Amino acid sequence: MSTTGTQLTDGIWSTIQEAIDSAREFFGIKDSSDADLRASETAMAHLNMSSEAEDATHATLDSGDAKKTASTLKEVAMMQVPSTDNGDCLFESIASYMSFSGNSYQPSASELRELASGLIYAELAKRSPDERLVMFLEHAIYEHNESIERRYNEEKTNLIAISSLPGIAREQAAEAAQELEKLEASYQQGKIAPNGNHAYAAKVKNPGFFGNSPEMYVLAKELNISIQIYGPGSRAGSFLEMPANYNISADSPVCALLYTPEKRHFDLLIGT
Repeated sequence: MSTTGTQLTDGIWSTIQEAIDSAREFFGIKDSSDADLRASETAMAHLNMSSEAEDATHATLDSGDAKKTASTLKEVAMMQVPSTDNGDCLFESIASYMSFSGNSYQPSASELRELASGLIYAELAKRSPDERLVMFLEHAIYEHNESIERRYNEEKTNLIAISSLPGIAREQAAEAAQELEKLEASYQQGKIAPNGNHAYAAKVKNPGFFGNSPEMYVLAKELNISIQIYGPGSRAGSFLEMPANYNISADSPVCALLYTPEKRHFDLLIGT
């Protein structure tokens, strides 16, 4: 990752974390565990904000007033439309929105995957690709690699522990060693090289590949909708409007998506 990209990513993490922390204090939101707290603090790190939202959030945080920052995050009542927890949640949620809104174009989640992949490819084929999309791709690749490395290290630790158990049968130790080799091969295959934008676009087509900002960015523009991200609110049925949005326009209908950090999961939100 480039130095500029790293600095920008760090800035987004810091900005979003402070916004969420101050909002939780402002609205009296309690965490059930330290794990949930850590997840909430990094909730929107996977949702690389649009530059307009980033600028607006930095301007608010620069005031140094946490209460004022929190008060800029609106808490609204909406109805949650669950999506399946299989990695396709972003595309399912957008497909559900297209259906609920009565749009003449009502794609399936898999069709939206194909569309997003094709749109990214088409933009990358241009002499001067959209700089914001390239930035989103850089961040998404970094986050994808970080995510699979974390899972790889957890599984590797478990397999090493199993193979090292006192008194373990030779056959069982050999099986654990074989599984470790498979795990290493899967990890190496799953990684995306830095600046591997075309490789990322190819993986978007794969069911279960987690949707991120590049897909939201290109789909929002192509479908002529605005995508607004929300976080969990202080009570059931209420949600915090987060400083992360795509293609926001007064003329575009808004697709509201709930991002639940501890699940790394999207659901559709509709007005009540």
